[in-house]
Amino acid sequence: MKFIEYLVLGTGFGAATVGLRLAQAAKEVVFLERGRKWSGKNLVEAGATARGVRGFPELGDHDFLWTRKWSNPFRQSLGFYDMKQFSTVQGLVASGVGGGSLIWANVVVKAHEAAFADAWPQGVNAQSLEKYYAYALPYLRPQLTPAPDLQQLLRAKLLQKAARKLKADWRPVELAVSFQDSQKLESNGFGTASQMGCNMCGLCTAGCPQGAKNSVDLTYIAAAEALGAEVRVCHEALLVQPISGGYKVHVRIFDEEGKASRSSLLARNVIIACGTFGSTKLLLKSRAAGYLPHLSAQLGSRFSINGNVLGAALDPRGDGYLANTNDGPAVSSMIDFGDHVVEDIANPLWAAGLIGGSPISKAARFLQAYFGIKAKPEQLKKIALDLLVYVGVGMDRAAGKLHLNALGNLAVHWPEIKSEPAIQAQYRVQSAIAEAMGRSYVPDVFSTFGRAFTYHPLGGCPMGDNAGRGVVDPYGAVFAYPGLYVADGSIVPTSLGRNPSFTICALAERVAERIVAA
Repeated sequence: MKFIEYLVLGTGFGAATVGLRLAQAAKEVVFLERGRKWSGKNLVEAGATARGVRGFPELGDHDFLWTRKWSNPFRQSLGFYDMKQFSTVQGLVASGVGGGSLIWANVVVKAHEAAFADAWPQGVNAQSLEKYYAYALPYLRPQLTPAPDLQQLLRAKLLQKAARKLKADWRPVELAVSFQDSQKLESNGFGTASQMGCNMCGLCTAGCPQGAKNSVDLTYIAAAEALGAEVRVCHEALLVQPISGGYKVHVRIFDEEGKASRSSLLARNVIIACGTFGSTKLLLKSRAAGYLPHLSAQLGSRFSINGNVLGAALDPRGDGYLANTNDGPAVSSMIDFGDHVVEDIANPLWAAGLIGGSPISKAARFLQAYFGIKAKPEQLKKIALDLLVYVGVGMDRAAGKLHLNALGNLAVHWPEIKSEPAIQAQYRVQSAIAEAMGRSYVPDVFSTFGRAFTYHPLGGCPMGDNAGRGVVDPYGAVFAYPGLYVADGSIVPTSLGRNPSFTICALAERVAERIVAA
């Protein structure tokens, strides 16, 4: 069996960044992605995608969730969203080429400087990352929402009004969104990828129908494919095993119906970038199988939810009196409280379908999605209009621990998570914002049974100066295993106080630079 020079596990921010830089250095690169290749409905209709590429699913569609098929537990539903369910935490991640960038709210912002005060390796700080942030800019292409459009966004106006009442700093945020002609399909300069401009539909986190967001499948990966990199979809990495000359990666391969078969690939070098949950689970499983016994004892440590609290302000009249609050790009502005921020976010119909007034109703809505039962559009529209949703980001203490439970499944140990000062701070400021708007505060609006909810999971494979402090070195190399790297949010040893995607790209640029130089 032939050895692949560089096997990249995953296709999200970290994977795409490293894979592109290796392809630019004329290296053989193969990406493995467990999910499908998705595309926006309007791009599909415009003929801008290859045959066989799926349009993003909607709530209640059979491929909406990544889960076992309830009608046939031996088949995998190759869905778009993967809802991670743990005892104290719920997490939302995406499955598909582009990884988390597919459901990204587009925010491009650097980590808060205070995030680097502790736990990071020497030499990794806000100043040393500056040049790597710059490397990512031509691909993320951030810009502010055009002023005429921003002035029309009611939710941004309401957040700004609340900030004035609270005497806090409100500002627009830079977004990785193309605001070109929304009717015109144009090449974006990355391989064969094409995009249309933002049509202000608010569906960014549901898979942009226009391809207007600069998700990494349309930028980094498209550019890498143009240089000869290969993307293999429906390939899920299960175990990594050192062998003479490199590594054997055990994989599960799904057919179109979700039926799985086992195989393996050989690689000289392996870059693990399956996201915080995926990368940590892969290494934990590989260690448990006896393949990677010398992994650092820090594996699974420093898990963070990045201070996430997804809350909402409920219209007490319940009549949807504020229309058009879900137009525009997903996020348009933030209130800056220093080491934590609150951002407005569109509440599209798919999200409204997972909201309930009580834990039982929330669980019932999730089960409806699982069984493919679609809610009535009028009902969803009413829910969406009655809620203004906030994205909270802060600096928790990264005190969580990821581990394998008795069944061999990934689990989280963090019993005190809801009492984290960063989480409590979010509850306070979000409640104050709702009050300033004359609305009722609904904390943890998407979570069920009072669990914390994260859309920015970090840590689990933290970087450190040595194996006593981290799983990987300051350049993503796994201690004790030459040729094995991790390059995603799992290597971040602290919360960041801001949306993490830009910093993940910068860290991945740093990892790639060292691999290419070596």
